[in-house]
Amino acid sequence: MIRRLRIPVRLILLTTFLPVATAQLPQIRLSSVFPQGGAAGSTVRVGITESTDNDELSALLFSDPGITAIPAKDDSGAEIANTFDVSVGDGVEPGYYEVRLQGLFGVSNPRTFRVDTLPEVNESEPNNTADTAQPASISQIINARADAAGDIDNFRIAVVAGQTITIRTEAARIDSLMQPVVQVRNEAGRRIGRSRRTLDQEATIVVTSDRDQTLTVKIHDIVYGGGHKYPYRLTVDTRPLVDFVWPPVVPSGAETAVMLYGRHLPGGELTNLKINGTLLSRKLHFIDAVSAAGPSTGSSPAASAVDTQWWNDIDGNILRLAVCRGGIPVYRESDPITASGTQLTGPFTVAGRFRSRGNESTFRFFARKGDVRDIEVVSQRLGVPANSVLYVEKITKSEDGTETVKLLATEMDGRQNPGGNQLPTFTNDAAYRLKVKEDGIYQLRVGDRFAGSNASPDRFFVVDVHSPQPDFELIAFESIASADGAAPATTGSVCIRRGGNYEIPVYVIREDGHNLAITVTAEDLPEGITCVPAAIAPGKPGTKLLLKAADDAPEATVQFRITGTSDDLKREAHVATLLYDGINGLPRTGRLTHALMLNVMRDYEPFTVQFGLAEAVVHQDQQLLIPVTLKRRDGFNGKVDVTFIGQPKNVDVPTVSFAPDVATATARLYFKENAKTGSTQLLAYGTGPVKYRRNPWMAERAHTLVAEIQKQVDQQQTILNDATAATTAIDEEVATVTKSISALKNQLETEQTEITQLKSKIAKATGEEGATLAAIRKIQQTQLTAAATVEAANTPLDALETASKALESAATELARVTTEIAGQTKHLKTSIREAMENRKQRDAAQAGLTALQEKLKLAKATAAAAQQKQDKLNAKKTKADEAAKAADAAAQPKDVTVRAVASAIDLNVYTTPGKITAAVPDGGAIKRGTSIEVPVTITRKNDFAGAATVTLILPEGTGLTAEDINIPEDQTEGKMTITAAADASVADIANAVFRATTPEFNGRPASFDVPIALKVTE
Repeated sequence: MIRRLRIPVRLILLTTFLPVATAQLPQIRLSSVFPQGGAAGSTVRVGITESTDNDELSALLFSDPGITAIPAKDDSGAEIANTFDVSVGDGVEPGYYEVRLQGLFGVSNPRTFRVDTLPEVNESEPNNTADTAQPASISQIINARADAAGDIDNFRIAVVAGQTITIRTEAARIDSLMQPVVQVRNEAGRRIGRSRRTLDQEATIVVTSDRDQTLTVKIHDIVYGGGHKYPYRLTVDTRPLVDFVWPPVVPSGAETAVMLYGRHLPGGELTNLKINGTLLSRKLHFIDAVSAAGPSTGSSPAASAVDTQWWNDIDGNILRLAVCRGGIPVYRESDPITASGTQLTGPFTVAGRFRSRGNESTFRFFARKGDVRDIEVVSQRLGVPANSVLYVEKITKSEDGTETVKLLATEMDGRQNPGGNQLPTFTNDAAYRLKVKEDGIYQLRVGDRFAGSNASPDRFFVVDVHSPQPDFELIAFESIASADGAAPATTGSVCIRRGGNYEIPVYVIREDGHNLAITVTAEDLPEGITCVPAAIAPGKPGTKLLLKAADDAPEATVQFRITGTSDDLKREAHVATLLYDGINGLPRTGRLTHALMLNVMRDYEPFTVQFGLAEAVVHQDQQLLIPVTLKRRDGFNGKVDVTFIGQPKNVDVPTVSFAPDVATATARLYFKENAKTGSTQLLAYGTGPVKYRRNPWMAERAHTLVAEIQKQVDQQQTILNDATAATTAIDEEVATVTKSISALKNQLETEQTEITQLKSKIAKATGEEGATLAAIRKIQQTQLTAAATVEAANTPLDALETASKALESAATELARVTTEIAGQTKHLKTSIREAMENRKQRDAAQAGLTALQEKLKLAKATAAAAQQKQDKLNAKKTKADEAAKAADAAAQPKDVTVRAVASAIDLNVYTTPGKITAAVPDGGAIKRGTSIEVPVTITRKNDFAGAATVTLILPEGTGLTAEDINIPEDQTEGKMTITAAADASVADIANAVFRATTPEFNGRPASFDVPIALKVTE
């Protein structure tokens, strides 16, 4: 048997997180991120391209602690919405990892994140034609996407003569809907290569160029689909391409020699096998498989019972290998175990290939009478696009050596599909149990139903033949139940609201005939979360495990486990996630994931329906009364209808309704005499219209922010007012000083004019003084001349007198002018002194004005800065007001129909030992203070022959009483007296039954009922 192998995966746990069956209430989901990978040792900016209910997205969680993320920021330092910078550590090995979103409404389902060793770039549009093809470098990975329906991507690759390159795509392995069709054309436009994706096998082309040229790679979806859910990774490199490892199954815990088959395999030996027309090479390699632990992440849910390992020894290649238990021999198809060779005995594992059209592989083994051999074909569960057919035959040899082949069985497809239409767990891998009736040689023939068109050497299978070892595997399906409970579940993780319940579908794949009951429970739950174990009864495909959150459960995001126990077997559940509903020819798709995550939200469940019991044992023909309680929260007071599911056939199940203000009720189920017996899980759902407020905390925070900003605005307005007032005061002082300076300037100009005038007058007077002095000197000369003349010639004295008078007159004028000059000079000195003082005052005022102007400039700058800050605060306030308004609008109560799962009841229905009838007189009317006598008859059934005690079962407070009656084993009838108290309330009595009880029937006590009508009258 191929069982359990998994590469250990570590998961980041952050302590901050199937819903409560409330698909109508918000719960985060992730459809796609881009790019969907990064190189080890690099940092890549990843955008959330499609998600739901990602309010207040806070983190990306990766399945390896070596991959971390922080919110991306723009050049101004502001966070970019829905964008993260993801750092991939140097030590992160190439492989497939997982990323989840975390936000207000929980933790999302995972999506695959690929880590490789080559540098990576993103696709650049437009590249829809060969002329606009994006240049691609060799040894580079391009993260690309079919952006819309009909999108075609083109890439240019420069190659040299003789160069071999490998062109690989990854789509299915990174959870993409893309089904790439890849074409390679040379410079002449001739197609030289073509490949397409087939299930888990991605499109790959190997090209060797015959010249230096530029090749064009053209890629599109097979049906030309497109959108955010259509990413792919294109790798162009020269690394070896390993198409498959042979054999594809290796024993665990041991080094094993295998043969690598591939294209462009350096050092390889050329074979005659071809893929896409290219010959394969082969090369010996040694693989040391780790101990088997389970299927690898990314496997189909149907592969839960198949141990696999991701193998990545050769850079650029990741393949899934099957791993078998240590100690069991592993054979190749070429080993001597075919029809003409030696037969195997005991358990063995053998590998074969659907390598040619119509090819069948034949294996023989020896078995002894009484042996039981479980035969299992594994192919499709390893990701191989094959549909196996298993023929089991008995070989008989006559004495002359002639062989007779007797066909014992033809098997196609698996026999289990516990996920049904919810989770794809069906496999077309064939299986058969051989019960050996006589010693002899048995033959297995394995073929592919579609080998005529799909044969290829990389389409392999593994046949595991072993003695039965009953076992089981569990699959926990992380999902969100549909709104009506009828449609299949949708993608989602386990996110629970405070006070709510959450249902997790758990399916079982039984192995080697296991058919015992399995007890399922959850472990490693966080504080405030509890789980009531559930049972998977024999023959049942699964159960629903309910988690319950206390009203005060703290917010949390944790990894937890679901385990199942059956006798001495304990198995941890694998975890499956839903990828997509069926689309573009692909079926509804799911895969196994790393771990089961649980998130406790900040939100509260509007109401919770709880049963008053967790398990019940009933018999056919019996009534079951279930106390039902409705707990309301956050002001919810609407009507809630409760419906039951999971009950066996032939059971009357009511719909219980809670009117406003009503919190308790009783559900009456009646198991008819032909009710189906067995164990089952009884569930109930409460449905009601709720006025739901989405993220009221955002509105609260928005209004708090508005208040904080308003406070800042007010404070800044005070600063602005002070700065404005200071500017105004300084401005006024500048105006005053300027006016004073202007007056001083005017005065100085006047004084300067006066000084100029005085100087002019002094100059004029000085001139006049000079002229007068000259005149005096002339007169004096005239006098001297006249006096000499007089003395010499006895001239008359008239001339001398005239000269004397003229001299006197000139002297008088000289005195006047001299006096005037002295006065003007004195005035000039005063004016100059005053002008100099005025100039000092003006210069001082000018210096003060300059200082005031600097002060004014600073004050204006301060006021401008304050105004700018105020403007920013006002803009921030406006934005905050708008955000608060939007938050208020978003938080406005909206009508949402909530469907919440109630607690479960483990129900066991047993065969009834009999039937009871009662002939109640007068339609069951009993007057207060009186009694009636009721004949009771029992009919024994199903080999019951014992005595029975009949009891009247009544609700409390009816005022009716009755003594039990015993009906011996040799009797069938009795009479019961029912008495109404004198103060009994007048009313119809609900849910009254006569119950017959026997202490032993088939090893346990048993009861059966008959409903009766009773009423108290006046």
